[in-house]
Amino acid sequence: MRKVFVVVIVAAALLVACLKSVTNTPTNLDCTPVPPGTEDATIKSFCGADTIKYTKDTSYIYYHIVDSGTGSVAATTIFFTYTAKLLNGTVVSQSTTPIGSPIVNLILGFGDLARFYKKGARIIMVIPSSLAYGCEGVVQNSTYVIQPNSILYYDVTITDVQ
Repeated sequence: MRKVFVVVIVAAALLVACLKSVTNTPTNLDCTPVPPGTEDATIKSFCGADTIKYTKDTSYIYYHIVDSGTGSVAATTIFFTYTAKLLNGTVVSQSTTPIGSPIVNLILGFGDLARFYKKGARIIMVIPSSLAYGCEGVVQNSTYVIQPNSILYYDVTITDVQ
């Protein structure tokens, strides 16, 4: 009986170890959200090293309007092309074909600058992590594409508005 008990315990331990290795999806349980103001020095330093003159929004987003566009400001939906990068220059996402989305479905940083979204506008923005993906980050194929608390650089061209 004692031998059977030991075999069951060993088998259970092996099963638990195997299950742990199968579930390798990143988790953000240890992540602490970063308030936008605490990333201000990092963003300011990044923008200072760039040759672009940025304006700081009250939400701590730094932006530069390359082209202000024409017509009326978007009411609810924008169609746009974009490139998203980490501050080290790594491209994490992009679309050269216009995509459309209600502004409310985009990251918070996009919504904060909606007052500039006119057809043909091109805006470069550096968005604090809490107004981007925060502690969630972005996971694809069980790997972080955007780490939690990542500041993001976006170059966005608005192709149409509704």
